[in-house]
Amino acid sequence: MPLAPTTAGYMPIACSTLRTGAPLPFDLYVRMEHQQTRNRGGDHFALYLSRDHELSARDIAEFDDRSAGCLYIQFDASIEYSGYLQRCAEAEGDQNPLLRYQTVREAAKAMMLDAARGGGVDQVVRISEDFSRELVKSAASGELPVRDLFGLMEHDYYTFTHVCNVSTYSLVLAKSLGISAPAELEQIVQGAMLHDLGKREIPAAVLNKRGRPTANEWRLIQRHPSDGLKELIYRPEFSWGQLMMVYQHHEKLNGRGYPAGVGSGEIHPWARICAIADVFDALTCYRPYRKPLSTAETLSYLERHAGTTFDPEFLLCWTSLFREDR
Repeated sequence: MPLAPTTAGYMPIACSTLRTGAPLPFDLYVRMEHQQTRNRGGDHFALYLSRDHELSARDIAEFDDRSAGCLYIQFDASIEYSGYLQRCAEAEGDQNPLLRYQTVREAAKAMMLDAARGGGVDQVVRISEDFSRELVKSAASGELPVRDLFGLMEHDYYTFTHVCNVSTYSLVLAKSLGISAPAELEQIVQGAMLHDLGKREIPAAVLNKRGRPTANEWRLIQRHPSDGLKELIYRPEFSWGQLMMVYQHHEKLNGRGYPAGVGSGEIHPWARICAIADVFDALTCYRPYRKPLSTAETLSYLERHAGTTFDPEFLLCWTSLFREDR
């Protein structure tokens, strides 16, 4: 699983997960804006607060002004961060389902990082299974409003952040569409977490290229749904719906998607859910070649493509979640 070169060595964390009253067990970093570093080969990170610093209310209040809601830790501190979240969740008891969700997700991210450093497909599948079970359990234990969830997301697009975000959004949309059986929801979450499995073999330089991909690079990118399907199709534990999430999440209702160019009647409902979650997260995340779009801009983009790219009924359900939440 390639990692974006602009964040190599660092992973984003949401400022909203940090708490006052205890020393930090890790260093916190801020990203230096690309325009300041464009002549140095990418983004760079500056130390913001050192480990053992005890956060104050003033620190928390200043985070959004300094970091746009997102700070960074070194990859090697991911386990410490996961433990920190667990302690915060235990201290707050059952009063904060959002923090419980964050704890589950950060544990999965830490394990995904280990898999990215050399683990095989078996390890990724095990992580996705554990994450899907724990995420559905976390969502069942309390309300997870989509706007609050969005505030907890790390909006930085690289593999293990993106798949966790898409899994979460797919769960929220599936529940809003009336899917309630935990086993079915777990399958949807796991399928979403594995939707980009086929990108494992694509060089990070291609995935995170700042300019347009060449024709050969684009053909390589368009192979990832097929490559992902090949990784999973002979595993009996995966349902047809999960396989289609991996294979069809870039198909369009008008038949102009890829890899097969099938039309609306052949696209599995779970793949339609994943397609909305995938594009929503991609557009609202920082990319090496552009800044993120706002929620309003992203919803407007999705609505313009309702009926041609995205399922209009599913999309109406998704956009209504944000309008109801305001």
